[in-house]
Amino acid sequence: EDCCRNCAIINIPQPCSYSFHLYNNFLADPSNSSPVFLNSPITIAQNNVAFSYNPLPFDADGDSLAWALDVPVTSGGAYVAGYTLPPSDPGVPFTMDAATGVVSFLPNTLGNFEVSVLVSEYRNGVQIGEIRRDMQIIVVNSLNAPVLVSSTSTAAPVGTNQFNVPPGSPFTLTVAVLDQDFQMITLSARGEPFMLSSNPATISSITALGVLNGTVSWTPNVLQERSAPYIFALRITEPFALYTFSTDLTYELRVTTATAIAPVVDKSVRGLFPNPNDGNFTLEFACLSSGKADIIISNLIGQQVNAIRDIQLNEGVNAVVVKNPTSLPKGHYTISVVMDGKISSVNNFEVTY
Repeated sequence: EDCCRNCAIINIPQPCSYSFHLYNNFLADPSNSSPVFLNSPITIAQNNVAFSYNPLPFDADGDSLAWALDVPVTSGGAYVAGYTLPPSDPGVPFTMDAATGVVSFLPNTLGNFEVSVLVSEYRNGVQIGEIRRDMQIIVVNSLNAPVLVSSTSTAAPVGTNQFNVPPGSPFTLTVAVLDQDFQMITLSARGEPFMLSSNPATISSITALGVLNGTVSWTPNVLQERSAPYIFALRITEPFALYTFSTDLTYELRVTTATAIAPVVDKSVRGLFPNPNDGNFTLEFACLSSGKADIIISNLIGQQVNAIRDIQLNEGVNAVVVKNPTSLPKGHYTISVVMDGKISSVNNFEVTY
């Protein structure tokens, strides 16, 4: 914890009056590794140019991770009052993708903005860890012309930047980058496929002037087959005048003999509403299959404060009305839907009276 936050921050009222507070909750157990962020922050955004950043939350043990944008915290772990997300073009709101972790927006206001990402770790439906990243994104004016990117692959995409690769089948992704300002550009990669202890993916790491071609190569084996996707990000970096601009391209790759990737996020789902609320609300989410599920409500430090057990859910969109039998006190909470020991939905909400 350190006093104080940058006085130039716009989306926190009176930012100098709040401390910078970080913490890590973890299960001290020889069989557990804390989740980590594989990607470093992208702190410079160009006004009126799309911003894409993936912190790449990752757990070496394969525990379930749920991530979301959250409110920054101050002394003692209390939420910062009056915080709002960075402003964005109305057609492209500031969001974090629940499936891939991509943080994106279309900046339309200059200045310093605070962003907080919260990642919760679950094993067998029980939360055993939590990490947070606070970062500033500084939106600047620049005459930089954003890079143009195209890609080809040996596997036909089954969704936007989503691929199925059968075990033993070589996969190649070739990315071509053109910098219209003809600056020095760099392509790098982060993600689980490149970290595997045996048979990892490789990338031709390249720095070039103006025009760049990079290739990701991987031939996964049968031991690497699984239903969960391998998520990785390619980062393109270009310096221009006073600033260095970066953007992340995120990909999902499933090693499987299946022929399609089932959608993991239904964009029509509304989430949790109303929010804030008085402890009574409706949770709306999508399920890939029918079955029993638990709804778990946790407080800021990860303690379970309420649970609704063995709810029958149907394939497709479900709406669950949650009452407030335990009279939740005012504050911020996380609600998770746990099905077959895996997190299928997570939302943050605030109780106000």
